[in-house]
Amino acid sequence: MPASLFRDAGHQLLVPSSLTRTHESFQPRSPMTTHVYIRPRAGVTQHPGLRTLPAHRRVSYALLLTPVLVLTAAVAKLPEAVLPISSDTGMYATYGRLVLEGATPYVGFWDVHPPLVFFYWALVDTFGGADWVHTIAAAHALDGALTVATGLFACAIARRLGSSMGVAVVAAVLMVSFANLSMLSQEGSNPTKLALLPSTIAVWAYVRSYADSRAAWRWAVLAGIGGGLAMLCKQPALLTLVGLGAHAAWNAWRGDHLQPRSRRLLALIKSDSLLSDVPESQP
Repeated sequence: MPASLFRDAGHQLLVPSSLTRTHESFQPRSPMTTHVYIRPRAGVTQHPGLRTLPAHRRVSYALLLTPVLVLTAAVAKLPEAVLPISSDTGMYATYGRLVLEGATPYVGFWDVHPPLVFFYWALVDTFGGADWVHTIAAAHALDGALTVATGLFACAIARRLGSSMGVAVVAAVLMVSFANLSMLSQEGSNPTKLALLPSTIAVWAYVRSYADSRAAWRWAVLAGIGGGLAMLCKQPALLTLVGLGAHAAWNAWRGDHLQPRSRRLLALIKSDSLLSDVPESQP
């Protein structure tokens, strides 16, 4: 049998050529591709199709995307920032000053909107002070910051649902640009725009509840709190919780065993009922 000659540290070793051919047959003929997977914790079930990124990558993406969203918000918001204020903006600013002076909503003054907008404008008036120009500038700056935060959460939702980073960035840019268009924004800092951020957080938290079966109820509670805060900004934001609750009820009725759907639904409804149980003052 022919043999191949190997040299090792000055020694000679005779190895049959059949073994060398077998050894060569195991050598890769093309570059190998290594796939790295993150192993979930024991007892944790993850819904298929959802994507989970490491924390440092999520932070780096947010830091890179934030300047883009700030620029988008500034460009979209510029036309309404130079326009004269409307009666609604003046009315909300007046409500904010009344709150700072100690007036009780629905007793010292009355408006059809939920109370969160009054306290929001009290914060704006605190930043702006007695100067009306500074107050309006603070309102636009704070409103733009809230829409940028909403865009970041929209990006996070897209990534959680398995979309590419490019698609997530487009979703965030569209969210910020459309929210700040003058025709849709209506000068900003109004009940409709204030409900946008907590509604988006509610959806984000509900989507996150799919990634971890152990902490699903915690994310469901956060979704309920976000939906409740949105309702305290404007009443039609109730539709956010209606949609999320309907989705959870559908999965519970379908008998999906991957996550505790029934607990998530109960936590969602319970947290919303606790947050929305605000005593109303009669004039």
